[in-house]
Amino acid sequence: MKQNKMKGKLGLFFVLAFVSILGLLVSGAVATEWQESSLPKIAQMTVYVNGNVAWYGWCEPVEGPIPVPPVNGEIEIEQFDDYTCYSHQVAIPALERGEDMSVKVLFTSNFNLDEVKVKTWLNGYREEIEDQSAEFDVFKGNLYSKTMFLNMPEDIDAKDQYTLHVKIIDQNELNGVDEAKIDTTVQRTSNLLEILSIDFYDHDNFYKGVCGECSVTFQTGTTLYSDIVIKNRGNHVLEDIYVKVSIPDLCMERVVYLGDLGTHDNKYQDTEKITMAFPLPDKEGTYEMVIEAYNSKVNTRETRTIVLEHKVEREIEVLPQITEAFVNQGETAQFSIFVTNLGESYETFVVEVLGADGWSTVKINPASFSLGSGESKIINLNLDVNEDTEAGKYPFTVRVNYGNDAKQFNFTANIEEAGISADWKVILMVIGIVLAIAVIVLLAIMLAKQRSASEEERPETVESYY
Repeated sequence: MKQNKMKGKLGLFFVLAFVSILGLLVSGAVATEWQESSLPKIAQMTVYVNGNVAWYGWCEPVEGPIPVPPVNGEIEIEQFDDYTCYSHQVAIPALERGEDMSVKVLFTSNFNLDEVKVKTWLNGYREEIEDQSAEFDVFKGNLYSKTMFLNMPEDIDAKDQYTLHVKIIDQNELNGVDEAKIDTTVQRTSNLLEILSIDFYDHDNFYKGVCGECSVTFQTGTTLYSDIVIKNRGNHVLEDIYVKVSIPDLCMERVVYLGDLGTHDNKYQDTEKITMAFPLPDKEGTYEMVIEAYNSKVNTRETRTIVLEHKVEREIEVLPQITEAFVNQGETAQFSIFVTNLGESYETFVVEVLGADGWSTVKINPASFSLGSGESKIINLNLDVNEDTEAGKYPFTVRVNYGNDAKQFNFTANIEEAGISADWKVILMVIGIVLAIAVIVLLAIMLAKQRSASEEERPETVESYY
């Protein structure tokens, strides 16, 4: 009976070996064989890639037990614990760009194991491509099946070598056929077209890049510009490609001829950028804009959400009220600006002073504020002049910012030495005028007196009689 079982095992082994050799001859994969000195924890494992067997491994004991010559008339049996493990790759999986690759793992264990997980990953790409199962317990002799998925990047290079790894992970180190290394090839899809990027901007050339889940606002009646980058990720040249931008809800579309796109692997131009101008309707609302690239064999599309609003008139009036002031060292000069919002939109303002650092400290009240339509605000500027600032004229600039616009004005602080103020100048001027008048009066009196004295000294006239 034992011999029949042994013959059955050997027959099964030879059949498997023959199938393995035949698979290796067809696929060119390399089989491996190694020895384990103890009972392997993982007895057998099979790996399926996209539903097809790609790798198989198993372990079996070395033939035994072996009879030992009799000792004291009894035949002893010597038991060996050596095991031989085999693995071979049945096929070379073809990885398809931009697709999900399924990796299914079947295995049995010779032991009970706790908190086991199965992990798979791809080596050779610039980033990690991996997946793993949740943790689970393993019981001796049971067959376990776990399926994982690897997303193949669309730019993975078909010329590079990639190895698919599958490993059963336990808290302790495993042995047997617990790990598989599978050679793979990368295959481009025959015809695959992709929209790499879409950037929108308006007539003011203000950049508005948008993502697939975002929305962006444009003014009605203006022109929307789209920078669209198209790439051929397929294996064949794509001829006569068109790009279409449309708003289905408004029955509006525009189609532009792009031309032919080659393939990167064949060193042809596989990427092209096109700029499209799309007149927007004079109708408010939220719309889905569809961007499509297509030819007779392939089609790809992206959607973006845009919001159309009527143009709001903006009219801001900024009037400086006091632009020049006289101030002593160590004192405060006061200036003011009057701001009015004559437009329809709600505006926010930010005030800043430029060129006053080093000789004064600026206090702006208010430094930022908002005005609705028809509202006004007075901005007070107080410049605390430093005591050590030299006398002279000090120009500075006040800028009022609102939205993407700004208005600025030039101001002047006339700084004088401490103790001499504008009031004293007036007083001194009055004193000067009074003194001048007094001098004129004194001169008039002196002239009058001098004239009187001259008349008194004149001799009397002598009359002659004949």
